Amino acid sequence: MNKSAPFHLRWRGRVTGPFALDDVLHQLDQHEIGLFHELGQGSQWTTLGEFLEAEKRSREEADNARQLAKTRQPLPEPQAVASARPAPVTALRPGSGPGQGLTPGNASLPPAAATAGKNLKLFILLGLLFGYTGAHNFYAGYWGTALVQVLLTAGTFLLGFGFIVSWVWALIELLVVHTDAGGRPMR
Repeated sequence: MNKSAPFHLRWRGRVTGPFALDDVLHQLDQHEIGLFHELGQGSQWTTLGEFLEAEKRSREEADNARQLAKTRQPLPEPQAVASARPAPVTALRPGSGPGQGLTPGNASLPPAAATAGKNLKLFILLGLLFGYTGAHNFYAGYWGTALVQVLLTAGTFLLGFGFIVSWVWALIELLVVHTDAGGRPMR
């Protein structure tokens, strides 16, 4: 639609106008009309909301085109590009140089340090002695399971069963669980 030509407004079949676009926007600001009123020029009709949305999009596209035209700069010479490249980054490996903490070298950590989990012997010892409290699960990082074991121990103790149910559960876990909560195998 042409923004300078006069517009007509239609609401529930009743056509009013002609209006300039500024008059239509003023009526909208005064809440005399709404976004669902139809706006027309000749035989073309659209809702006021759709018209304003299309105008907003066309303004944004024009602004983006102007902004892009302003920011375009000539490409640098090929030699300048080659000299502007950063030097390759070398990874650092701890303790490989004499008297130095970090030196250039291989970035991979030793396999034992990268995959080391919790101590399996301590996990088993905690499970045998204090398994009914979930101590072994707290140690391995299974906080939710450990909390359930503590609550189960408290509940069964109050009911008169003692802690036997939680302790049997802990003994079964000692046979089945071989990784900590991070998925690393226990050493």
